[in-house]
Amino acid sequence: MSGASPAEIVRFAAGAIIAHPLRSGLTSLGVVIGVAAVVMMTSIGLGAQKRVTDTISGLGSNLIIVTPLQPRTAGGVMGGAGSSQSLSDADTVAIQRQVQGAAAVAPSVTGMAQVTADGANWNTSIVGVTPDYLEARDLTVASGRMFDDRDARQGRKVAVLGPTVVTQLWGEADPIGKRIRIRGAPFEVVGVLGSKGQSSFGRDQDDLILAPLETVRSRIIGRRIKADNVQTIYVKAVSEEELATVQEEIDAVLRAEHKIQPGEDDDFQTQNLASILEASRAAIGAFTVLLAAIAAVSLVVGGVGIMNIMLVAVTERTREIGLRMA
Repeated sequence: MSGASPAEIVRFAAGAIIAHPLRSGLTSLGVVIGVAAVVMMTSIGLGAQKRVTDTISGLGSNLIIVTPLQPRTAGGVMGGAGSSQSLSDADTVAIQRQVQGAAAVAPSVTGMAQVTADGANWNTSIVGVTPDYLEARDLTVASGRMFDDRDARQGRKVAVLGPTVVTQLWGEADPIGKRIRIRGAPFEVVGVLGSKGQSSFGRDQDDLILAPLETVRSRIIGRRIKADNVQTIYVKAVSEEELATVQEEIDAVLRAEHKIQPGEDDDFQTQNLASILEASRAAIGAFTVLLAAIAAVSLVVGGVGIMNIMLVAVTERTREIGLRMA
């Protein structure tokens, strides 16, 4: 065999494969399964990382979320969502005036209600916001317009609908200028939001209605919240580099507004989406490495099996190989 040409080597190998189809098939299957396991496990980890990144990024870029800190009961258990109302319109104004790196400050309140229009109905989230909400959350208006400060001051009942709500109420028809009723109150549709699709947690981000903050507080939520309270304040920093500084300034402003003394706990919390994203990426990165390690073990086990098959094949043909070499 030492003087065999490449063509003879290929012919000999092909003959051996054809002569032992089961052995050849098992050997090939071991290689395929091992490589496929590595590729699949790595892809799962990278896919999970992308979905988490897209979900957090979908909330808005350079975003800081300010929420009330839920109070603890006598037993040390955290209160339920909405049980704390420590944020107010005054806090929003203070952040707008005193935090230099804030590009947009948008308070919001949210309630659930059934919406009816032209014989159809749909249960959805009603979000009371200011016009700055679009900039803070990186939202767009696909058709119509966003309500402005004058609409809010005049107490107009206007609404901007998410694409899912439009589809459920009118199908493909244009909703601009039409009327909807939310808990008996008539609202005029002035705009439709651009689609954002589903989040990685399965939540439809297009299933909502935006309306002026004061209108939602008085008409939709009512007694469940005080007249000047807000549930969330979204603050968009001018750049990613300013996020940490803006967050520190927000903490300082709100502690001063709430008259919290040094050493006392905050009655609010601020979340920096950049830090949340970084922590999520680190956790999923470790998860990806674990999956790759498991796949590598599978590849090694498969390789050992292949080596055993090859060893048996060589051992069985020791005499033939010796004769051919001679």
